Amino acid sequence: MEKLTAFLKRNKLHFLAIGIFLIVCMVIFKTQLSGYTLRQHDIEMYSGSAHESNVYKQETGNQAMWTNSMFGGMPTTQISLAHKNNLFAYFYGQYLEVIPHPMGTILWLFVGAYIGLSLMKINKWIAIFGALALGLMSYNYMIYTAGHNAKVAAFAFMLPTLGAFWYAYRTNFKLGAIYSMIFMSFEIAMNHVQMTYYFAFLLVALGLAEFIRAFSQKQIKNFAFATAGLFAAYGFAVLVNASLLFSTSDYLKYTTRGGNDLDKAPTGLVSSENATSGLEKDYITQYSNQPEETFTLISPYVKGIGDFRITASTSAFEDKALDFSETVQNSGIYWGENPMVYLGILVVLLALLAFIYVKDVSKWFFLGIAVLAVLLSWGKFNMGLVEWFIENMPLYNKFRATTVIVMIVQIIAVVLASLSLQALIIHQEAIKEKFKPFLISVLGAAFVLIALLLTRDFKTYSDREKSMFEGDGTEIVANVTSQVMQMSPEQAAQYQINLADPSSIQTFAQAQADSQMSSYREILDFRKEVISSSNTRVILLLLIGVFALVLFGLKVVPNWVSLGLIGVVTLFDLGSVATNYINDSESLANNPNDPSITRMLDEEYRFYKTAAHRLYPMKPNSGDLEILTMEISMNSSLKSKVDAAYKKGEQVAAEISEESADISPIAYAHAFSVLNSNTNYRVLDLTDNSYSSANASYFHKSVGGYHGAKLRNFQNLIDFHLNRSNNKVFDMLNIKYIIQAGDSGIGAQQNSSACGNAWFVQKIKKVTTPFDEINSLGSKFLLKNAGKGQFIVNGEARKEASIFGDEKLQYYIQGKDTITVPLSNGIPLGVEVSFAMDQNGKTDLMMKEGLMRDSLRSFQSLVDIQVVSQFNPQSEAVMLSSEAEKLKNTKNGGEGTIKMTTYSPDKLVYSADVKKAGLAVFSEIYYPYGWSAKVDGQQMPIHKVNYLLRGLDLPKGKYTIEFSYTDPKFSSFQTITLVMSIISVLIAIVGIYFFSKKKNKAELV
Repeated sequence: MEKLTAFLKRNKLHFLAIGIFLIVCMVIFKTQLSGYTLRQHDIEMYSGSAHESNVYKQETGNQAMWTNSMFGGMPTTQISLAHKNNLFAYFYGQYLEVIPHPMGTILWLFVGAYIGLSLMKINKWIAIFGALALGLMSYNYMIYTAGHNAKVAAFAFMLPTLGAFWYAYRTNFKLGAIYSMIFMSFEIAMNHVQMTYYFAFLLVALGLAEFIRAFSQKQIKNFAFATAGLFAAYGFAVLVNASLLFSTSDYLKYTTRGGNDLDKAPTGLVSSENATSGLEKDYITQYSNQPEETFTLISPYVKGIGDFRITASTSAFEDKALDFSETVQNSGIYWGENPMVYLGILVVLLALLAFIYVKDVSKWFFLGIAVLAVLLSWGKFNMGLVEWFIENMPLYNKFRATTVIVMIVQIIAVVLASLSLQALIIHQEAIKEKFKPFLISVLGAAFVLIALLLTRDFKTYSDREKSMFEGDGTEIVANVTSQVMQMSPEQAAQYQINLADPSSIQTFAQAQADSQMSSYREILDFRKEVISSSNTRVILLLLIGVFALVLFGLKVVPNWVSLGLIGVVTLFDLGSVATNYINDSESLANNPNDPSITRMLDEEYRFYKTAAHRLYPMKPNSGDLEILTMEISMNSSLKSKVDAAYKKGEQVAAEISEESADISPIAYAHAFSVLNSNTNYRVLDLTDNSYSSANASYFHKSVGGYHGAKLRNFQNLIDFHLNRSNNKVFDMLNIKYIIQAGDSGIGAQQNSSACGNAWFVQKIKKVTTPFDEINSLGSKFLLKNAGKGQFIVNGEARKEASIFGDEKLQYYIQGKDTITVPLSNGIPLGVEVSFAMDQNGKTDLMMKEGLMRDSLRSFQSLVDIQVVSQFNPQSEAVMLSSEAEKLKNTKNGGEGTIKMTTYSPDKLVYSADVKKAGLAVFSEIYYPYGWSAKVDGQQMPIHKVNYLLRGLDLPKGKYTIEFSYTDPKFSSFQTITLVMSIISVLIAIVGIYFFSKKKNKAELV
């Protein structure tokens, strides 16, 4: 009992810190404690992408390593594959079972930051201040509400890992190495490699700083031991995460983040400017910060707030907007590229003072990485530097969204501010004696910050809005006039317009332009008020901070008063900004007609949803329900299974949902899961960003989806064919239903020509390159110049050209504008059409036969077009010559039937009755690693057919075909992970016990 009492007394400040963090979290997440959870777009998309895998695991106890729910089919490596042998991931998962997302992660962010700062020998009260400041920075909540849980979790382990790194060099390299092994193992286990990669920049920079410090102090031996220990620690952390890292590394080779087997774009042009060995440069820099957005580091609202409409926000600006028109209230309240980090003005002030009062070489390396992070976050606005990193820095081209690197700046600001506060306390007596230099330093730093804000004329519109806000109304007049001229006299009369009177039209158009320009000016006026309010707020808080530092320097009040004032102001400053992204005080009842908050289940808050909604986040649309009905009508045995599943869903709904809740999402989730496990076809949903939404994946096997690392070959198929609605490719993918919106609402259209699960082809078209292979899945056109102008293909004048349809086609007639030459996927094989122009200069595609009957010569043919070849997936297959040479049974076309008998995500079973040996094509995605095929138990090679489908060279006979997917390396990786996890935990326990005993009491953390 005495030992326990002594332990509690010795560590009372640690327990107090945890208590403070817990209280702050309880205040922030009080709605979560009432049974709600955050609305998170990416998590909802994850629910769609992982739904099939999760259901399969619930029903069988096994985890599927492949899913057919997205992009035709893909490994679950970065979707739902659990690395269960990783003890560190398991420990964190158990922690989240007790304190779930988001409160659990933010609480650990507080605690982890406190541990990290304590390991850096920061005073415990300052460590509490720094931890709260880091945990309350707005960017953490902004990305959390977007659903980037792994990103925040990885960020939460950075500062303790940094603290352990510092401890290894500055205090005890043995314990520092052990702490580093522990925290880096957790850091990697959070599965956000991009964040860990950016964090490595900071560790490398500080490693250089430590070398300089060791060299100047003649402590190279200590540096060498610490460095060796850290390398060993990080090596252990990598091996602990072997199953995650190595399986991901194998998978990425075949994704959009790996290489590309195509050296040309769909246009036929060599794609060199934008191409890398990983992601394309445009994609890497798609999310970039404007340089001016950097000022949000010190003033939170100079570009607005959040990513929502003013009346959909819960910020102070919602009330301010009520003084303006409805146009202003419904306008966007953020006019930059991407919402950026706000560091807290007093955190920045203290960080600046670190460069005066902190006598440590590391501060310059902190500054260097902070500046580099900001410059890299500019992305496409700073392509010189970013391109250098893409082309020269290993792995840099594997990651997109350059903006997230600014999270490193948050850590740097907090560390510098904490070191600064500590230095001020240590030198307080000296500061009091020489107060004037201190005052000049504080006022000088404050003056710099104020000058940065007041001397800057911040833009009040984004680049996307430039033409709208900088115009004089002329363009609006022209657009309105064009619309009016297309009206009938009766329609025009409704607006009191006389189409026979040009002045009437002009008056109306000018009135519309004046009204819009007036609204635009009012929006700009409102935004100027937002900027002014933001800067005024920051300056007032800054002056309070200066006043507190003056009190501290003069030592006229106890430190807890002066420094406590800094802490309170900082927490108010950061907390009030952060809550704009997570505020839960507004009930949806206040805004029942807001389209941004329409959802399916019982709900009350704008930023939160019910537990039922979290578990079952999606509701089928009318198109989904039509598919369910049609499938049941075609297979009567499905009805009883689906009905039973629906009833089971109703029972589940009764257990977890309130009576007022809509139970249909829960019931239908069960019904569609049963439908999926008993059928195998694909769905294309055209109602919701087909290839960037996992809504359809929740209910069906979809060709769409939501994932940052889809298979490269499927992305190429999207670019070359699916985006052009190539129906032949739809057929070969077995897209049985297309969901689309019509005049009567959302409906499902059945594709009667879908090829089914498997079929025999009669001929094989052999090609030499992957580019030829993917292009052969469409039509090949022969175009000839039939007019007197210039026919231009990809910028080059041609008399005739053989093309595939994505090329840039133009026609130039002297004295006239260049005309775009259109093509149609619907031109039948052998039919000739012409791109023709009539006497009035109007152009269109016309049948060549009809053009020849034009005796009045009303039309002039410019380009003659003929389809010379057209892909027919049901009768032919396209293969690389190197792959086709491996076939044995394809001298003549195959014949027979192949029927799927059993479906599971990673195992497909078919019964085959083959009358004539030949090549069978399966509408399943080819993946070169993991899939195997057996015919009556005998292994058979899988061939790549039609660029991304599977083919089997089948002999004559009746037999069972079985496709199964397994990653043989994964089991080995899991074993390595388990062994290294156990060893690491044992090393941590034994090492901390023995090495802590040998520490000097002054070194105790």
